[in-house]
Amino acid sequence: MNVLDAVIPKLLAYRSIMVIREIQLRKAREHKKLKEKMEREENGFTLEGNTDPRYMTQFELECLAIDKKQEENPAAQKSPEQIITLKEEIERKIYGRFWVWEGYYNEKNNK
Repeated sequence: MNVLDAVIPKLLAYRSIMVIREIQLRKAREHKKLKEKMEREENGFTLEGNTDPRYMTQFELECLAIDKKQEENPAAQKSPEQIITLKEEIERKIYGRFWVWEGYYNEKNNK
């Protein structure tokens, strides 16, 4: 009994301190990663690489030009259904939603 009374509380205290230590280390690692990411963004580097045209290959420049062209015209490579949906969304932004009630007039109500 004496061993259980002496060892278990110390073991629990040790484990809880280790959990707290792990949390603090994880926060420090996340803070370090965030700081490094901010430094990379300040220097013009991203995960995709450097976006400075002086350091890009011809293929990367062509891909960048295609991406810019697609961003300017979102309907460039859309299917007809997607184009119709896009037009409906634009009209909905301008005019709002509306409903057409087909068959609203009922002859039974007329009698």
